Amino acid sequence: TATPTPLVQVITPKPQQAGPAAPKAGDTITLAIAAGGSSNQITVYHDAAMTQAKATYTHGKQAMMLQYGTNSCMIYVEGGVAYVSTWNVNY
Repeated sequence: TATPTPLVQVITPKPQQAGPAAPKAGDTITLAIAAGGSSNQITVYHDAAMTQAKATYTHGKQAMMLQYGTNSCMIYVEGGVAYVSTWNVNY
């Protein structure tokens, strides 16, 4: 008797919808309140570890992206370099 050929089913995964690409150096961004935030102020910092506060801005302040990171972003705002939480960046 012939050995039956196994039934093979090819499943093609559904392509994922790409989210917005991370901003790149030179892109204009807006500082925003993180979801669930209770303050209307966004603090920017002197350092990437975000331990030394530099200034505070209100929601909607525009800045320029210098370097996007998963935790913090280096931005150019009001004539100087600062760091801000990635959660506070809209692009």
